[in-house]
Amino acid sequence: MAAEKDIPEGICACGCGQPTKRVWGTNRPRGLVAGTFHKYKKGHARRGLPTKGYRSARQPDGEIGFLHRVRAEKALGHPLPKGAIVHHPDEDPWNPNARLVICPDDAYHMHLHVRMRVQKVGGDPWTDKICCTCKMVQPPENVDRQRSRFDGRKGECRKCGRLRVLRKREQQCLVKATANS
Repeated sequence: MAAEKDIPEGICACGCGQPTKRVWGTNRPRGLVAGTFHKYKKGHARRGLPTKGYRSARQPDGEIGFLHRVRAEKALGHPLPKGAIVHHPDEDPWNPNARLVICPDDAYHMHLHVRMRVQKVGGDPWTDKICCTCKMVQPPENVDRQRSRFDGRKGECRKCGRLRVLRKREQQCLVKATANS
């Protein structure tokens, strides 16, 4: 990347030499002044910067994007919807030939990761759950229901829940005993 002072105004600062667009309206928080030129061509500001562990690729329109997103858009035949996330089932962002799953939003993406963790430790991803306290795989009959959760089950097994409640009661009894003394 060339030094910023060596690059003429109106030319992309990433070093590609392509012309940039003119700024139409002033936007002080972004440091844009109407009538001047943008510092980078759209999509070029990330060049030379870390890519969050993902492989980059050139899109058909010439812009730079993440390879997994470019592949997903090519498979769909249109751009990904807003908020869509591309999931890597093999958890390897550098695998260019990986099978990809397009998630409609982050909640579904996190749900897939939860199921993958259960499967990785030997449980059934459709029914079992990992207790957030003891970290053991629990069948559904060992986990209480909670309607407000995405899967209808609490995050801890019954045994850990009872222990938590007992510890809380003991602490309350100690607080009352010290307050009465």
